[in-house]
This record gives sequence, structure tokens and C-alpha cells, in this order.
Amino acid sequence: MSDHHHHHHARGPGAAPLDGLGLSARGLELVRQARTDAPVRTVKPGRRHVCVRLPSRKMRAVVVCESRHVEYPFACHCEHDPDVLEYRAQPFWLSLAYRSGRRRVRVGYVPDFLVIRRTGADVVECKTERELARLLREKPERWSRDDDGRATSPPVLAALDGTGLRYRVVTPQDLDPTTLRNALILGRYLDEGDRP
Repeated sequence: MSDHHHHHHARGPGAAPLDGLGLSARGLELVRQARTDAPVRTVKPGRRHVCVRLPSRKMRAVVVCESRHVEYPFACHCEHDPDVLEYRAQPFWLSLAYRSGRRRVRVGYVPDFLVIRRTGADVVECKTERELARLLREKPERWSRDDDGRATSPPVLAALDGTGLRYRVVTPQDLDPTTLRNALILGRYLDEGDRP
């Protein structure tokens, strides 16, 4: 495979070539949006949100993760996975529409990551197993399991329909145990690194 690094500068730091990823014009537009605007939501660390900063060599930027339990290990995984060419936290807003009982609901949603791989582009949501179990139970119109038993979100799939972007819900179980362990140990030291 040819080395893409020569072309990087034309697209800004860390930007991978997008041809051959099966993205439609709208999918490409979302990726470009992420490249210019991400992170689109400024993180407000309350008690639940402890930000961890990952200085990324791959992205030549600091990636700010909203949770040290799943997002940070996932970012570490992206950083070291040779298949991942580019990854951006809080990439863009999507408008979700779905029915809750009799009501039609419209909400804005920001996924945790956009990940450009050699084989395609993924929109990724990171959840702990416990969080996911609760959401599947309490918000069945928003979260469900697909035929393979993997967690997904029908409203998000609908919003991404026709873009060529895939949707993945990632939990710690999906991550390599070593990556996870190292990230959790490191995350403890990097905790609250957002303080001035």
C-alpha cells in the first residue's frame, strides 16, 4: 500500500484520504465538518465527567475525552490501531427523530467519535456495560439490539442512512484487555488534567 503521509498537509494534520471508503456526498460532508469543527460540544466536566487529554501523535493534536472509563481507552486503541487512519472526538451534531409512546421526539445528538479506518468510516458511541443495560431497558425507542445481539440505536442509524458511515456502540468488553488496562492506569494519572 502506498504511503499516504506525503499528502497529509493538503488536508490538515491527521487527515486521511477519503476515496474508496464508500461515503456519499453527505457522508463526506460530515467528515469535512468534523475536520473543521470538532469537538463541536465543549465538555462541561461535572461530577460525572472527568476529562482526560490524550496528546495524539497520529492526529497531531490533543484529543479531549469526556470519560476515562470508555472514551479514553477507546481513543488509546485508535491511537495504536494501524487500521485507524484518523479519529476525532465529538465530531458533529446529528438530528434524531423518533417516536416515544405517542410523541414524536426530535433531539440533537453528538456521537463520541468519528473514526476513519482503511476499510470505511465509523461513528462511535462509547458506553459502559452498565450504562448500556440501563439505556436498553429505559429507552427502547432510542437503543436496541440488532440481529447479532450488538447494541445499536435505530434513530442514529436512520440519521446516518445514505451517508456510508457505519455506527458502532463500543463498551470496554470490545477493547483489547491490555489497551484497556494501560489506559485505565494512565487515565488515573491524567485525571483532571483539564485544570488550568
